[in-house]
Amino acid sequence: MQKRELRRAVFGDESCIGRLPWLNTAVLVYVGVTVVSFVLLQIAPVLTWMAKTPLYHISTYLGLIGAVLMALDLFTNRGLWRGIWCWLLYGVAFMDVIASLRTMRYGVKDNLFDLCWVVIQFALVYSLAQRVGKERMRRFLRNLFYVVLVIWGIACCVGLYQYLFRIGYTYVANPNTTSPELTRQGYYQSRLFGLFMGLDYAAYTSMFLFAGCMQGVVTRGKHWAGRAALAVAALVLVTHVILSVSRSALIALILYAFCFTVLLVRNRCGSMKQLKRLGVSVLAGVCAVVVCWGCTEGIWAGMQHMAVGTVVEEPDAIERSQEGDVSNNRFEIWRDYISLAGEIGPAGLSLSNYNDYIGDQHPEMYIVRYFTDQFKDTVKTDLVYESHNNYLFVFISTGFVGAGLFLCFLVLVLVRVIRYILRHPQLSLWTITTLAVVAFGLVEALFMNSVFLKINDVSFIFWLALGALMLETEDKVPAAERTL
Repeated sequence: MQKRELRRAVFGDESCIGRLPWLNTAVLVYVGVTVVSFVLLQIAPVLTWMAKTPLYHISTYLGLIGAVLMALDLFTNRGLWRGIWCWLLYGVAFMDVIASLRTMRYGVKDNLFDLCWVVIQFALVYSLAQRVGKERMRRFLRNLFYVVLVIWGIACCVGLYQYLFRIGYTYVANPNTTSPELTRQGYYQSRLFGLFMGLDYAAYTSMFLFAGCMQGVVTRGKHWAGRAALAVAALVLVTHVILSVSRSALIALILYAFCFTVLLVRNRCGSMKQLKRLGVSVLAGVCAVVVCWGCTEGIWAGMQHMAVGTVVEEPDAIERSQEGDVSNNRFEIWRDYISLAGEIGPAGLSLSNYNDYIGDQHPEMYIVRYFTDQFKDTVKTDLVYESHNNYLFVFISTGFVGAGLFLCFLVLVLVRVIRYILRHPQLSLWTITTLAVVAFGLVEALFMNSVFLKINDVSFIFWLALGALMLETEDKVPAAERTL
């Protein structure tokens, strides 16, 4: 009995221990290190420094460690089967295996690398919450949040300094890649790129962290100093999102303001009748959207007036024009990819080889000509324009079957979450926050490729939050935990 209590204290919920209790702890540590590593890889100066050291291959090292952990888990704890409806995700991965075999003449190494990481996300990241239990998962997410917040917050503050002093430049942040490209930094083309590798990826990472900050700000019983610090951090993060002018991130911000307010007011008005509570909650959500929009415009205008210098290396760096195309060429991109449906077929064109296949078979398409025509004098000449829609990318890479399996997974997730919300008048802040992060990812996937079947910090955070949300929406939760 004492041995069982000791194991429960060390490894968490005993039902999640399995045959090798230390393996779940190893997976927990591995996921934390992986998320922090990929966050660091999104910071351009860090990546440039890593390129000169053995740490440049950290994604390969972590991938190999993840493969070993999956192999051990498969024959011992079998935690990789605990993710809710994970068999659908493994079906998607299997379809990519078929697609990789189909397009093998265009390469094997990149597909194998991407496929390994996708399976790691499904087997180790998404299933983590089911492995370790609710309380341990919450502690892990809280600690991971603070670590990432410190790292990301410092980088955001430097970016705001660059914006105020109009410091903008480009350089090759990753000189070791086979297709090097210039990375925009600081204040460039009237947007805040900051120190980050990708503007949209950075904006969504800030949005994820902003949701975590807001949870701390509204938590009752938390020390005022901690809440004040998180409020300042939230202001820095949301300012970064606004100045990045990432339209998909701004849409997600407006959606978050509405949903977070509706659910929070719904929790606090538990004594009202159901219809009245719904009306009050929706009204509060609409007011929150108006306030959010006003604050967005105010922050944008205020930062323009606060600018105190113009220090830009490129003479055209201040200009950005998208006149005549509200979609930023997305409609033409989507049209090209959809026209390939017959060639994509049941199995798809694989995660990596679709680039080479389309470039080889359809050089006349806009998605190919974009780089060959407009960037012929730069280092970025051998790429195909990405789909700018993650749902479409799933279809391109895994075909009709893979896309169908993934769509079934998303529908089941949505049904589960909606049913849980309807059955529970009050939701925990953990449920609301993980739901917000997942919603951010689903909205972002409409406009960019960074969540599904991708290897970056945004994708890892999304799958981690989705796994936690699936655990939070189990109906085994005591009533006492369903209140704020």
